[in-house]
Amino acid sequence: MIETILAMTFTAVLLLAVAAVGMQAIQIYRKGITLNQIDQVNRTVYSDLQSAFEASPQGFVLNNTTYVPQASSSTSTGGGRICLQRYSFVWNNGIGTSATTKTPPNNYNGTYNGQRSFSLVRVYDPTNSMCQKTGGNYPDVPLPTAANHPTLDLINSDTQDTKNNRSLALQYLTVTPNNSSAPEDVTTGQTNYIISYALGTNTVDSLTTQPGTNLYICKTTTGLIGGAFEFCAVENFTIAARGGFGVN
Repeated sequence: MIETILAMTFTAVLLLAVAAVGMQAIQIYRKGITLNQIDQVNRTVYSDLQSAFEASPQGFVLNNTTYVPQASSSTSTGGGRICLQRYSFVWNNGIGTSATTKTPPNNYNGTYNGQRSFSLVRVYDPTNSMCQKTGGNYPDVPLPTAANHPTLDLINSDTQDTKNNRSLALQYLTVTPNNSSAPEDVTTGQTNYIISYALGTNTVDSLTTQPGTNLYICKTTTGLIGGAFEFCAVENFTIAARGGFGVN
C-alpha cells in the first residue's frame, strides 16, 4: 500500500513538472515569434530610414523646418515628422495608443485598413510639404492607395498578428543632430546622424520605461495582465546614417 501511494505521488509530481515545463516552453516560443516579427519590421524601417537620409540633397540639414517632434500629453500619444527633401517620415508614438483617452497627432487624409491613424509611414515628398503647416495645422498624409502610391506603410498592420495581441508599433523616434544651420562637413555638404527608435508590442498595459533611461521595456510578469507576458516584447535600436549624398 505504502509503495503504491509513493509511486502515485511521484507520478503526480512528475506530471506537474512536465506540465510546468511545457507551459514555460510555450511562453518562450510565443515571445520568440514576437521578437522575430520585430526583427522583420526593423529590417524595413532600418533600410528605409538609412537610404532616405542618404538620398537627401547635398547641404541638407535637419532644423525646426524639417524635423518636427510632437510631444506626448494627457490627450495625445505624440509623434513626429522628418522631411528629407525627397522622402518624409511621419509617425505616431505607439506607447499609449491603446488608451482611449489619447489620440495620435497624425492621420491619413482618409481611411486605410479601416482606420485613419498609423504607426510609421514614408511619403514621397520632394517639397517637404509634410513639415509645412497650412492653416495652423500640418497636412494629413496621403493614403497608400492614392495615385502614384506616394505613401508606404512601414509597419503595416495587415501583416501583424492582431488576433493574438502582437500588433507592433513604433514607440518613439529621435534624430541627432536636429537643429543645424550648416552641414557637418561643409566641403562635401554631408552630415552624420544618429537615429534612435524602439519597436514593440502596442499594448500600453505591458510597457514601462527602464529606470534612469527613456528606453522602453516590458513589465515584469507580476505587472502584466492575462497572457501579455507571452506576447510582450520591445527592442531599442540605434543606427547611423549620413545625409547629403543626393543631387540638388
